[in-house]
Formats: sequence, structure tokens, C-alpha cells
Amino acid sequence: MLLQTFYRAINILKLEKNTYKEISKDKSSFLGSAIVILFAGLVNVYLFKLFIQPTLPNAVPLAPILFMWVFFNWYVFSNVMLIIAKTFTNANARTKNLKDKKIALSLVGFSNTAEIFKILIIFLPNLIVIISWSVLMLVIASQVAGVKQIYNFDKISTAVAVVILSYIAQFFIIGLLVLILVKLAH
Repeated sequence: MLLQTFYRAINILKLEKNTYKEISKDKSSFLGSAIVILFAGLVNVYLFKLFIQPTLPNAVPLAPILFMWVFFNWYVFSNVMLIIAKTFTNANARTKNLKDKKIALSLVGFSNTAEIFKILIIFLPNLIVIISWSVLMLVIASQVAGVKQIYNFDKISTAVAVVILSYIAQFFIIGLLVLILVKLAH
């Protein structure tokens, strides 16, 4: 299974045409996506520890940071994307993939494969902005390819809209949660 996860992750990075369709048909792909998203989360938390934590006045425990990164980037984002994808399909064209949350989790988990490349920031800290933006663009491209393949959209523009609206919705969800937590703290 680990070897299959590795090959799928490489195919996702190469934007191979039918990789997401293969993932959507394989029930074990959920575990592979969990491995990818956890590894990507560990890379991001290590970068947080290396670059952000030293600038903070108090130490922040890293386990909650990892949990929150995985929770928002995997669970919340996949559910938001699934809801938005459903709104873009007509009632006659609904596929079984729109009813399976594990497929959405697999899509988002594998699409975050590029996040692992952020490890390059450790060796090339002067290129932090370029590496971060490049990784983000590759993640978005992977998500667009996955949405188009898994949810059978005819147009790439529809898949782009689903992904962009998902990011906007997640931004508002996180903002709302922060606002609620700030209000509760006072």
C-alpha cells in the first residue's frame, strides 16, 4: 500500500490524467491520502517550529498546530469542496462520487502532495516565498484536475470555480471561528 501511495502521489504531481479516477474507485486510497496529508502536515509544522515559533512571545505546542492544519486542510476543505461541487452539478448528472465523503477526503489528501516540497525551504530559506507560492499553485492545479476527473465536470472552468470558491468559503469559515473565539475570550 505504501508503494501504491507513493506512485499515486508522484502521478498527482505530474498531473496524470486518470490518477484521480483510479483513486476514486479504490477504497484503500483513503488511507494513502491520510499518509500524504499527515506527512505534509508534519512538514508544515516543522517549518512553523523553525521559522515562526522563534518570533512568538510564548511557546506554542506543536501537536495542536498539526491537528488544526490537518483538520482544516483535509477534513474541512474536502467537505466544503464537496458541498460546492454538488451545487455545480445538475440533478440528472449527479455521480455516486458526490455522495462519498471518503472520495472527497482522498482527493484533497492526495492533492496536498506538493506541500511536502516545502521541505526545500529548510535548505533554501531565501526562496521561501517562491517555494511557498509554487507549492500552492501545484496544489490548486492538482485539486482542479481532481475535481474535474472525479466529479465529471465537462469544463475545466467549472472545476476551477469549485476550487476557488472552496478556498474562499474556507477562509470565511476560519475567519468566523477566529471571531467567535475572540468574542468568547473577552
